[in-house]
Parts: sequence; C-alpha cells; structure tokens
Amino acid sequence: YLTMLVNLLGPVERVMAMATRGQEERLITAEGPYKNTKFKVGTPTNVLSLLEFRSGATVTFGASWDVFKHSNHPIELHGTEGSLRLPDPDTFGGTVSLSERGAEWKDFASEGELYGARNWPYAAPDRANYRMLGVADLVRSLQTGNTPRASGNLALHVLEIMEAILRSGETQGSVAIAGDVVQPALLTEEEASDLLA
Repeated sequence: YLTMLVNLLGPVERVMAMATRGQEERLITAEGPYKNTKFKVGTPTNVLSLLEFRSGATVTFGASWDVFKHSNHPIELHGTEGSLRLPDPDTFGGTVSLSERGAEWKDFASEGELYGARNWPYAAPDRANYRMLGVADLVRSLQTGNTPRASGNLALHVLEIMEAILRSGETQGSVAIAGDVVQPALLTEEEASDLLA
C-alpha cells in the first residue's frame, strides 16, 4: 500500500503516527506445529499515521491486525478535482472508481485491460496476479540502462517510512524521512505489452 502511494504521489517527507497493541497475547490460528498456542505481542498491531509527501499531498494511512473484517476501500484519494477509489494493490486487477467534483461514482473495471484479466489461481482464477511483471521490468532495465520501477531504492524508502511510523508512534512526535527516491515512471501501454513477450 505504501509502495503504491509512493508510485502515485512521489516520496514521503515526514510522518506522524499513533501506534497501539490491541492485545498483549495472540493465538496462532494458522495450520502448523504452533497452531492454538499463544505468543506475547512485541510490536504495535494498530497504527494510524499521517504521511506528508514532498509533492505537498497529505495522506492518512492506517494498518491493523486488530480488525476482523472491514468494508473500507483499500485506497481512497481526494484531490482538488474529485475523489478516486483504488483496488487492493496486492493484486493487479480490480475496479477503479472516480467521482469528479462530487458527482456519482463512475466505475472502471480492469478485467479487459492488459494486466487486469483474472489469471490466478490457475485452476479457477478469481484475481489478477502478474507478480513477475516487476522482474520482467528489472530485466529490461538492466538491458536498457533505465531505472527499474521496483528498485531497491524504492523498497528502502518504503521501509524507512514504515520504521518512521513505528518510531513516531513511540515518541509521539513527527519523524523526517532522510532518504530519497525518484518517483517511478509510469508504465506505458507499449512497455506493458512488450513485457509480455
């Protein structure tokens, strides 16, 4: 989610956050040798933060392990010309919705788009999963000398944001982001099509 925000809005300059733990102990419910055992929670499990981007945009960002189910859109952005709902960036498909200046939402499905078609799981696809797209872009960038979109610098910047959120939650003050990253270039339709080859 943070990586998608940096892709859309550029690098983050500063964060402020509150961080809490919903429980002191948690029960392991996943299959495996530790199922139904408890462990002590050693990190915040609920964070609410304010991200200030170098572009001037500000975003509230919340993440929680303490929510059983929610009905919020994964990402919703509001600007001077309208509002935008974006699908879960953990997959490649989904519906983008746009409300221009308060008008009714217009939905734009991605199933007909190049990387929006449902292809996973293989036997009964229910979502778009094109995770190797980043690797293909990396290979092409090594061949052309261009900067890869999913670069180590981008990953380091997002990691610094996450660490700053936790530090701000501990200190109750704002934390500046020292590192910098160039906002990844948009993937054009031609480039996206070439990556399939």
